[in-house]
Amino acid sequence: MTVDEDPIFGQVIFTLFRVVKHDDLDKAYKSVAESLYQGLLHQNQETARIW
Repeated sequence: MTVDEDPIFGQVIFTLFRVVKHDDLDKAYKSVAESLYQGLLHQNQETARIW
């Protein structure tokens, strides 16, 4: 884990690292992306239903 301060934007950025086997790399990327963007994907599905 790293913690960085961004004085230009007034933010603190936390970076988390995950160690995985090379064979599991794609699965790990997809899992992290799904977790991060789950809310966005859900919101887009709701918007699509309205149209």
